Amino acid sequence: MNRFRVTFGLAVVAFVGSRTSAHAADAPFTFDAREPDPTWEVDSSIWGESYSIQSPQSQEGGNQEGVSLAMTQFLAPLRDDGSPYSLRPYLQRTSSLSVSTTAGHFSTHNPFGGQDRTWTSGGIGGGLAIYLKRWFVLTANLGYEYGVLHDVDISQSTHTLSGGAGVGFRARDWLAIVNYDLDTSHSSGSSWASPRKYTSLTLFGAIARRFTISLSGNTVPAGGGGRLGVEYYPSPGIGIFGSGSASTGRLYQSPMTLTSYAGSAGIAAWIDASSGIVGSYTRTAYHEPMQVVGALTTSGYHETSNQLALQVYMRFP
Repeated sequence: MNRFRVTFGLAVVAFVGSRTSAHAADAPFTFDAREPDPTWEVDSSIWGESYSIQSPQSQEGGNQEGVSLAMTQFLAPLRDDGSPYSLRPYLQRTSSLSVSTTAGHFSTHNPFGGQDRTWTSGGIGGGLAIYLKRWFVLTANLGYEYGVLHDVDISQSTHTLSGGAGVGFRARDWLAIVNYDLDTSHSSGSSWASPRKYTSLTLFGAIARRFTISLSGNTVPAGGGGRLGVEYYPSPGIGIFGSGSASTGRLYQSPMTLTSYAGSAGIAAWIDASSGIVGSYTRTAYHEPMQVVGALTTSGYHETSNQLALQVYMRFP
């Protein structure tokens, strides 16, 4: 991963004087030590989003903001093998452990002049990806989030637990992973909800260490979804990426079904082998049809959002 640079001084011998008097002077032997290969990565991000919601009764909108911080330990140093910086952990089959924390907030403006609908949340999580063999990898994740909702005559807190595990099979630079995940939540005044379970299959491949493709499909309660992503690296420090996805079903901790479409594009630019920055834009559309679920009845709505995100990566020994 880091630059390897070793400089050796050449011995220079100078003969001064006559046949009976000579002096040899050797230039000193010098060693410019290379930077140690990185074993840690810190990933910090910030994002902002604006959205609009249209329903038969009203039209409203709002804003959402969030920050996150993640730290990853690579269980083997990342070598400088000339490949794109972003891809080195993957191409080198590097096992890793990670922890993260997030905080977010959104505010939906009340079109009738009343109290805005707001949500403030914070969470922690952890994950691992361990190569037991060069062709076999295990993954796992666990997370907790606490959020508070305020609306007209509503003040409600929610605890959410999530977790999952997966197995992956690798052939050269192609990896197929099967994941099983679940989440559940508990809001003030109610009991824990039944776990929402879903599975996914992801195929990820790197071609000539310059082009990647990611194809995934997943099940969710009452539906499923899929995603296609590609990235191209014209140089080790530059990556250009884009993706598209579509999903339908119970996408969140709600009994209502939604349909969503999303597209994103961005660029990753590494200043050097130890620091990089990623900028991206994402547009998402949600549609909830009119439906009746138990005692709940909705008239349906359509929502569109535009998000800008900025990530900063730092790697160090």
